[in-house]
Amino acid sequence: MKEIEPKDLYNLYSDMLNRCKIELLSADDEAIEYEMFEEFDIEAVSFLHKEALLILSP
Repeated sequence: MKEIEPKDLYNLYSDMLNRCKIELLSADDEAIEYEMFEEFDIEAVSFLHKEALLILSP
């Protein structure tokens, strides 16, 4: 994993979670597909990786 500051990692992790809020359910199919299969899928793999979560844990 590329070295990243914990503050930057937290910001990226937070952004990823914010993309999946309840308002997304009222978006059109194309917007939902984009967020889930282009943005969330890529970010979830990197920001929910065990090493990344260990950096964020107290």
